[in-house]
Amino acid sequence: MPSKLEKLFEEAVLKPLLGDKIVHIKREYRFAAEHVGLGPGLDERLKAAEMRDWRFDYAVPSHAVAIEIDGGVEAGKSRHTSPKGYVADQYKLNAATADLNWQVIHFTGGMLRADPGYCMRRLANALQIELA
Repeated sequence: MPSKLEKLFEEAVLKPLLGDKIVHIKREYRFAAEHVGLGPGLDERLKAAEMRDWRFDYAVPSHAVAIEIDGGVEAGKSRHTSPKGYVADQYKLNAATADLNWQVIHFTGGMLRADPGYCMRRLANALQIELA
């Protein structure tokens, strides 16, 4: 079930950007598990690859583009801004970008509310979609 911020992202950014374009967006995409292969022995393969069963909030696997919606940041009540959460996020980000060559775009609730056009332009650039 999408969060309020994820629903805002879908309504304010994804729908206006993609319209009728055929781009397969996946929610809660298990990029590390997909990389090492789903199925029996997953935990062992993830450990050998120095990964965990990380997920992206949204992903376009065909373009290796991921979108993370970082909620609660402006209020200082986010897992992403706690020391432990921040470190965990860096392991995930490093694996995605340095090891697997993904582009990872982060949007906060404030960004989505104040300037959805900015968010749309960043995603359009990453997906190589020309805006009208």
